Order: sequence, then structure tokens, then C-alpha cells
Amino acid sequence: MIVLAILSSGCATLDEADRATALPQLVMVEIRSASYTIDGEKVNRQKLETRLAQIAQDTTRSNRGGTKARIRLIMMPGANTSDRESLVDYCLSIGLDKIETPAVR
Repeated sequence: MIVLAILSSGCATLDEADRATALPQLVMVEIRSASYTIDGEKVNRQKLETRLAQIAQDTTRSNRGGTKARIRLIMMPGANTSDRESLVDYCLSIGLDKIETPAVR
């Protein structure tokens, strides 16, 4: 009886917000020579930073810290490497610490 009561009370469970976003979110960012694309939408740097900040806020783990978002920065031909480096720095500064930087397409 006691064992049954312990089992039915449940173990550590995710809260509602964490359960809804338990899987990591993959965000695709293409870095181009004069613009950016985030998840298929062409944006300027300011809009990109705004979107990334919102993603960081929306995917922060409520009970463990960190974020569930994965950011994939894709350098398109002609893009400036310093743009990638500054985006990596920006992402880290707002808590997006899962950053992928695959080779140039």
C-alpha cells in the first residue's frame, strides 16, 4: 500500500510551460552579405536581434536555467565572418548557448 501511494503521487514532472516545449527548438539563421534570414524570413540586424531575444525569453528553462533553443548560423557565400562572430557573441549574451556554425554552403 505504501509503495503504491508513492508511485501514484508521481516523480519529478515538468510544469505546463516546460511540457509544451520539451523538445529543443531549432532556429535557422542565414547570414548573407547584406542581410539575414531567420526561419525563412528576410530581416535586418535589428529585427534579427529582436527575434533572437524573444526566442531566448520563450525557451528559457524555468526550473534549470539555460535555453531549449538551438541556433544554427549558416554562412552563405559572400557573408562576412565578423557578422557570424558578432552573432555568436550576441546569442551568448542573451542566454542562447546552443549555437551551431556549419561550413559555408
